[in-house]
Amino acid sequence: MVCLEKNLLSFTLWNYTSDHSNSAGDVWNGEDLSIYSEDHKCGLDNTDPCYIYDGLRAARAFVRPYAQYVTGAPVVNEFDMNKGEFLLVYKVNGIEYKNVPSEIFVPKLWCSKKGDMKVTVSDGRYEVEENEDWHTVKYWETSAVEHTLKIELLTHCK
Repeated sequence: MVCLEKNLLSFTLWNYTSDHSNSAGDVWNGEDLSIYSEDHKCGLDNTDPCYIYDGLRAARAFVRPYAQYVTGAPVVNEFDMNKGEFLLVYKVNGIEYKNVPSEIFVPKLWCSKKGDMKVTVSDGRYEVEENEDWHTVKYWETSAVEHTLKIELLTHCK
């Protein structure tokens, strides 16, 4: 996924096998790639902010922050899951966006409360909107040519 991000490519990658188990894998051709397994459920209560991830395998690798709207041309759009850091760098592309922010999706798997993230911007202003299962970081840049937004995630679901 890091290679896809470094090349600024959008992607969807998943394999779901409803009857996956630790002993039999995906029950096809010896594969064990499913993103979900009943064997991985922890039995979280539906009031737990990580409830929607219960049973997912390696969720931290594929449920990750990403830029869903960028008001310019992306130069860097990457997430380092080992450090829990997201970085977006983009340049003005000649289109004028009046009061339209760039938006970053941040799943609660990585940051359960908006106070648990440190956001740094090169210019302009930002705000964090909290939704039931994710946060949206909105960033309104100023007239600079290149803009940088960094999000450091201080806590995450285990």
